[in-house]
Amino acid sequence: MKKFLFGLFSAVWGTVLLAQCPFNPTITPSSLQLCPNQSDTLWTQTATVYQWYRSGNPIPNSNLPYLVVNQSTDAGQSFVVAATINGCTEASPAVNVSAYVPPAIALSVGQNLPLTGCEGDERQLILNDPYNLNIRWFRNGVQLNGQTNDTLTLNQSGVYNAVAYIDQCPAYSQTSSTITFSFTASQLPTIQFNSSSLVLSTNASAASYQWYINGVAVQGANQSSFLPQANGTVEVEAIFSASCARFSAPYSYTSYVQNCAHDPLVTPTDLVLCPNSSDTLFTQVADSYQWYREGEAIAGATSNFLLVDAFSAAGAQYSVEATVNGCTEMSPSVLVDGWIFLPIYVISEYPNGETLCEGDTVLLSVGSPFSNAITWFKSGVPISGEEGTSFTVTESGTYSVTASTGICPNYSETSLPIDISFGAAPIPAITYFPVSNSLGTNVNAVSYNWNLNGTPISGATAQVYSIGEAGTYTLSCTYSNGCSATSLPYVYDPTGIVDLNSTALRISPNPANEYVQLQLVEAGNLTVYDVSGKRLKNQSLSKGIAFIDLADFSEGVYFLKLQTANGLYTNKLLITH
Repeated sequence: MKKFLFGLFSAVWGTVLLAQCPFNPTITPSSLQLCPNQSDTLWTQTATVYQWYRSGNPIPNSNLPYLVVNQSTDAGQSFVVAATINGCTEASPAVNVSAYVPPAIALSVGQNLPLTGCEGDERQLILNDPYNLNIRWFRNGVQLNGQTNDTLTLNQSGVYNAVAYIDQCPAYSQTSSTITFSFTASQLPTIQFNSSSLVLSTNASAASYQWYINGVAVQGANQSSFLPQANGTVEVEAIFSASCARFSAPYSYTSYVQNCAHDPLVTPTDLVLCPNSSDTLFTQVADSYQWYREGEAIAGATSNFLLVDAFSAAGAQYSVEATVNGCTEMSPSVLVDGWIFLPIYVISEYPNGETLCEGDTVLLSVGSPFSNAITWFKSGVPISGEEGTSFTVTESGTYSVTASTGICPNYSETSLPIDISFGAAPIPAITYFPVSNSLGTNVNAVSYNWNLNGTPISGATAQVYSIGEAGTYTLSCTYSNGCSATSLPYVYDPTGIVDLNSTALRISPNPANEYVQLQLVEAGNLTVYDVSGKRLKNQSLSKGIAFIDLADFSEGVYFLKLQTANGLYTNKLLITH
């Protein structure tokens, strides 16, 4: 077998000597083109023994039905496989492996524009074909997010390059060389007109300038300011660098005039307008006139006077062009100014704190400079007699003020409304309950504090207080709105009050149903209370027997108090129906 193979490949490559075997081995694929750094596999049919050859030379250890080939080592070579079945060896036709050489990746600048320009200009970088797969753009080595097209629009200075793949070799990438763009900081120049000097100037801070009239460059006009020697359309070119220059918008210049014998003036020279007011500017007598605002002719303003108002004129420069005997001269400009006031405002002062209760006050004061023609209002209605800069509020309501300034007495403003509300603080009334020998009150509060002879009673914080000793009692109540009030003094003197079971006020029957009989040891005034201390009945009775009809009384416990000249007598009655 070895002798046969030697004879087979000792001939010139391409002349294949075939053994007379019943099979014909072939290699797939029949041709193979490899991308840079790419590997692939050649295959043949199943046999017993294999030997692969590269350009007529046996490949060591290549005795499998397949062979891995690589672009870097195998491109440009021919491959054959000898297959043996049942002792018979046959060689396949040769298969050529070639290399695909992609074109070099390259970048070009759209429209062949220069690599320099002004800040805000745009350039396009274009990636050459066939690099249109998995494109990534970089500026200064940092990938630009979202930029995956084969064209990149850019407007920032920096060093740019790209990495991309091609369809034929999707696993092989190329990195382009770098291109550096430089954009000079710049600004679009604008033209301003100085009505007093008639000079034009530009705001752009450039390295140099060139002024133009009617599209023609004015020789020597290379500064940031320019005094035209003719009327026409003026432009300025701001030159920031050799590759960066910007033109202004055209400006119509109409202020070039002859040197006339007359000098028009505008009076007054210091006009200051109050809000919503107007006044008049004047000039000397001439043959014709044209008024200007900020260098722009005012349509129809051709008299020797000009009416100006605060809304449109304040803060603007005005001048007039006057013609005498065919000679036209421009006046110096004057500034029409205007008074500007901060909105009227009201200062609120709370002497007792910002929690307002009945009896408190609020001091309202109008802010400067609104000190004239003052009128205070409550709920939109003028408050009679309240015309001062301050006003003391004692009642709940919505308050505002209207006033004018001393500088502009005909101009007034009205303040925003101020809502003021005083919380209710009812004075608690103290009621004595003789049966329980306690004091209570008729008001509902969030806290109660009982005092004896002006000193707080420790722990006495309920609505009802059981009396412990004689003295002067007061009750301080705090309400849910944060307000508080103290009752009038209540003097408790137990002298003359007898025991509850005193025989001076006898009740029968007790419990009672339809009526009750009272036996009185002396005349007096009878008062009936329920258990809450509410007075239900009051009448004068003579000494002896008295009857009370109980039809109007519901079932329950009642207290009877008889006040006589000699003392106070009490008893308890139970009513059942």
